[in-house]
Amino acid sequence: NIDKLVRASGKSGYYNIFPDIDGTVRWIPLVISFQDRFYPALSLETVRSYVGNIPLRVRVADHGIDTIQLGPVTIPTDEMGRLFINFRGGPQTFPHYSVADILAGRTPANAFRDRIVFVGSTAIGVYDLRVTPFSTVFPGLEVHANVADNILRQTFLFRPCWAALFDLAAIVLMGML
Repeated sequence: NIDKLVRASGKSGYYNIFPDIDGTVRWIPLVISFQDRFYPALSLETVRSYVGNIPLRVRVADHGIDTIQLGPVTIPTDEMGRLFINFRGGPQTFPHYSVADILAGRTPANAFRDRIVFVGSTAIGVYDLRVTPFSTVFPGLEVHANVADNILRQTFLFRPCWAALFDLAAIVLMGML
């Protein structure tokens, strides 16, 4: 992260995106562990700041991360602390504004009032474009916007704990057939 921005905000979050083996982004780790400490994702820390710096709790069990709780909201994750992203749609589901338009005063006066704003590049040359279930050219910045939206609206996708047993039973049954 840019040191000047971190010092000004007093907070930071990592913004790495980890695609699945097929190159598609479906999950995002809400926290990552480094030297026995947990660090939040940019989207999670942004929501935390937006709602008033409420407590963030990460509960760890023998099998991995048990729960992530932001204030009263329990965010369903897998044992690696990954959130299954509930994408709201394709690229530009959220409004995009050019920095040039903002600096020139060509954006609506209240476009950013009481909103979460992610600032970044969506240019093809910077390669912050990702493959998602909705598009092969999806801005990485919008992945974070979708995660923040999932947390704020509590529109979570999750696999129930019995899903792994169901998958195993289906594999065995299909193998026998």
